[in-house]
Amino acid sequence: MKMEIFYTVLECTETSSLEELKKNYQRLIKQYHPDKGTCYNSDMFLKIDLAYKTLKNERTRKDYDASLVASQCSDNVLIYAELSKADIELDNKGNFYYPCRCGDQFIIQKIHLNEAECVIECCECSNCILIR
Repeated sequence: MKMEIFYTVLECTETSSLEELKKNYQRLIKQYHPDKGTCYNSDMFLKIDLAYKTLKNERTRKDYDASLVASQCSDNVLIYAELSKADIELDNKGNFYYPCRCGDQFIIQKIHLNEAECVIECCECSNCILIR
């Protein structure tokens, strides 16, 4: 399943400021609003709302950007191992460590397990693991 690109939905770029995001959101949400819009589309209205809610918050925007990069690079990534979420047991700090062949380790955090798929890069080299 291809990841929705919220920047495209809001007709802006990844470097757009919060003010630009807000301006485009207000224009688009009005355009697609069921009572006020000129071209009502419930799917687009919901996409615009979700995109803005995600990108307006600094933390969720960073998480989204990281997921976007991972999804765009997933075809070009060297996958060292594939793990099932069921095999991952977090420690009391919410982390799971998996050894890499370079001798370092992958650090898997609770937030990574909330995604359908997640690619984690080794702390030392360019190897990655895929979590499903």
